[in-house]
Amino acid sequence: MIFRMVSENPTWGAPRIHGELLKLGFEVSERSVSRWIRRAPRDPDSLKRWLTFLRNHREAIAAMDFFTVPTLTFGVLYCFFVIGHERWKILHFNVTRNPHALWVVQQLREAWAYQQPHRFLLFDRDAKFGAEVVSAVRDMESEPTRTAFRSPWQNGVAERWVGSCRRDLLDHVIILNERHLKRLISSYLFYYHEDRTHLGLAKDTPAGRPTEIPIRSARERKIQSFPRLGGLHHRMRWQRRFKSCFSESQIFLKSGQAQSTISASIFADRRISMQSPTEGPPSRRKKSILLMWCTTIWRTTTFPVCRLASRMASRRSSLT
Repeated sequence: MIFRMVSENPTWGAPRIHGELLKLGFEVSERSVSRWIRRAPRDPDSLKRWLTFLRNHREAIAAMDFFTVPTLTFGVLYCFFVIGHERWKILHFNVTRNPHALWVVQQLREAWAYQQPHRFLLFDRDAKFGAEVVSAVRDMESEPTRTAFRSPWQNGVAERWVGSCRRDLLDHVIILNERHLKRLISSYLFYYHEDRTHLGLAKDTPAGRPTEIPIRSARERKIQSFPRLGGLHHRMRWQRRFKSCFSESQIFLKSGQAQSTISASIFADRRISMQSPTEGPPSRRKKSILLMWCTTIWRTTTFPVCRLASRMASRRSSLT
């Protein structure tokens, strides 16, 4: 137990460990605890120290990395991204065929164009992250932090996002060109931030997805799915069933023709019929069409004649 306390709490001394043992019910002297502390290993696991550092500074840490995507014509596209450790949000993303240090510097400027950059920026020992990139990061008042050789776990947040992007999108599509990849990744970033839940965020989304309140009424509730990424994934949401704006309206579908019949009390006095004149039996349909034709002819011929007659009468009266 003493060795375990020393390994998990390297800053504790004999009095602190002795007090913890007393609270656990162990009857031991402080002198014995100090003697056993000397025999305990003083070099804790480096992995635990690194994870502790990340947890304590995740609000001030960002990471950047590259990953490659093959195209249909056997070309290679390089995808660059910057991710924040606080909510795992993608701060910047871009695609290029020829990555170099000056291009990376420009991407970093665009990532924090009008914002204060993070205190620490993690990246690996890729040759593309040369001296120009390190000096640009320092000019942005951020501390460049390189990971160890062949230690991708030290940049685990960025590596997990690359794996998620491949499993959710890139493994199911064939990339045609750079423009095609940018469009797909833009759609995936919207899905990643707004819809996709994460275990590391207590099954929440990076943008903070609110919990929906289910509709209690079984007649009104309905779960509707909204496609994302062309149908690769779907967003589930509660939706109310369709209701007409008239509470007493009834809609019937008969013999492939839509015949709408609205029986509402608000239309009883006005005597408004919502049935189309071209619907109904064939004989009634012919009569309604003939009536519409006669009405049109009467309007186009009678009204001008009446107006002309009234004008001529007014002129005769003025002459007399």
